[in-house]
Amino acid sequence: SFGCCVASFLGVPFDSNTFDAVVSYGVLCYGLPEDTAAGIHEIRRVLKPGGWAFFTLRGTDDSRYGRGREIAPHCFVMDSNETNEGGMTLTFVDAAAIDALTSEFSRRFVGYAKVNSLPGRTDSDWLVEVQK
Repeated sequence: SFGCCVASFLGVPFDSNTFDAVVSYGVLCYGLPEDTAAGIHEIRRVLKPGGWAFFTLRGTDDSRYGRGREIAPHCFVMDSNETNEGGMTLTFVDAAAIDALTSEFSRRFVGYAKVNSLPGRTDSDWLVEVQK
């Protein structure tokens, strides 16, 4: 049994090969592109061989894409607080990035969800299921 803890997805405080499954919903898009890659690497590291993970990544056709100041390719510091993300760094990915980010997993299943949640707002998320 694991207690509750607070940690960055850049370095989770668990040994390698610890978990049968990992779920990360709406987390890995917050940061620079290299942070997203590092978070996915951490997921793979803590999974047991044969373990599964599910995570979401923000797609490039999300209505927040391009808003704010671009600080890296497909990465923006949000200049609006309409989604409570003002000042946050968001990374958006396309299909090619998904392939690269998940290439070290033995099995990969990728879906895409695009939802018009509010007038003028489209949430676009990659739904990624991977096996170590």
